[in-house]
Amino acid sequence: MDLNDKGLVHRDIKPLNVMLTRTGAKLLDFNIASRVGDPVYTQSGTSPYQPPDADLTRWDVSTDLFAVGVVLYELLCNHHPYPNSKPMVDEPVIDPRAIRSDLNPDLAEFLIEACAPANVDRSPRLLRCRSRCLRSALTFDLLSPSCSLKVGCAPRGLTF
Repeated sequence: MDLNDKGLVHRDIKPLNVMLTRTGAKLLDFNIASRVGDPVYTQSGTSPYQPPDADLTRWDVSTDLFAVGVVLYELLCNHHPYPNSKPMVDEPVIDPRAIRSDLNPDLAEFLIEACAPANVDRSPRLLRCRSRCLRSALTFDLLSPSCSLKVGCAPRGLTF
């Protein structure tokens, strides 16, 4: 299911809510999901995976895109994209190539944009190029010892 096509925002994408199956990674725990633009009445999300500019009263797909970017960044770099795992509005994303010099440049740019602190920098173009960039990520050995996440470390089937 493509959340964007369904008009849904998960609101709590994080490694613990991704399960590896034989057919790929699956997103779990939709108990706080909401429709894009609907008022939100519950406190939600996990701070290391929430964009610092999130409007906590009305969420949009860019909040989920940020979380997916952070999860993928952690998967590939074994490191959070922000110092102390705390996204901040005035703090730039740590360039993933500073951690993994072998990272595909297109993928590195995708990660920087997806993890950008400002919604305006997490552009709709990212949604359109998501598949291409994720395929680039899969050209690396995601089963390497440096991959420390408990889920998603599979060479095939990584889908969100």
